[in-house]
Amino acid sequence: MVMVKNNNMPRIRTDIQFDQSLCKGCGYCKEICERGVYAMRETDRTVSRVESYVANPRQCVGCGYCELICPDQVMAVIGSWGLNIPRGEVSHGKGSKQ
Repeated sequence: MVMVKNNNMPRIRTDIQFDQSLCKGCGYCKEICERGVYAMRETDRTVSRVESYVANPRQCVGCGYCELICPDQVMAVIGSWGLNIPRGEVSHGKGSKQ
């Protein structure tokens, strides 16, 4: 699978919900994010002895790559490009059933 990334995406309002208790420190989010939103820090809670955390939330453009690549669904990017629309706010169009 090839991901086409574009660091020049316009800034939109996003909120990153990050559940630190689920992070196992794989670092995928840090590697995929071209904007430097995530960083790693030492911890004694995980097997790998490191964990990711949201270091620069204002740099997030809402692309959602971190959310897609995370194997443990640690983060949710709210306000992104439609990747995480809360239930009940989905438009099903005319005549479709929910």
